[in-house]
Amino acid sequence: MTEALDDLLLERDPRALRKEFTVTLEDAVKSQLILALQRTGLKSQLRATLIGWAMFTAVMYYQVGEIDYRMPVALMLGLPFPLLFFAFLKCAPRLAYRAHYTTHLGPGPYQALVEIGETQMIDRFGDLEVRYPWHAVRKLENHAGDLCIFVGRFALTRIPGRVFDDENEKRQWMTALEQKTGLSFS
Repeated sequence: MTEALDDLLLERDPRALRKEFTVTLEDAVKSQLILALQRTGLKSQLRATLIGWAMFTAVMYYQVGEIDYRMPVALMLGLPFPLLFFAFLKCAPRLAYRAHYTTHLGPGPYQALVEIGETQMIDRFGDLEVRYPWHAVRKLENHAGDLCIFVGRFALTRIPGRVFDDENEKRQWMTALEQKTGLSFS
């Protein structure tokens, strides 16, 4: 049996940038929403709203009955539908992510760690630790003051701007990430 220090998975690089911080429930939900919007985009939400509105208006057309002005009535009854449906599309994922985190991890806050090593990035959230090689990072984004690191198609590491001591430390992290990945922040 080997010693714990000989295990490469447990060994830490002393030169690595390392940040430990707490993540609130809202931070965790915001990360999931950013990732979901990257996958689906706003166009699919608008498309779903338009299709839903057209279907609702068609149903209302047939429900109004045999009157001369049933098309204008169906359109008037269908007008609030896009607003309600779009609001639902905005709120439903947030509520689902909140319920998921609360059910499986508790109400928070959660402990997180992000470490930038020589060959990989370590992302730990609660008890789960994931190591990403630098070639897997596909996009870097400065999203409303937070550093977002998109890995592959379905992973996101988000470092809230509040965890940095000052703007120089944040700039140091951005520079290190750009050097390791060969990408630049958008």
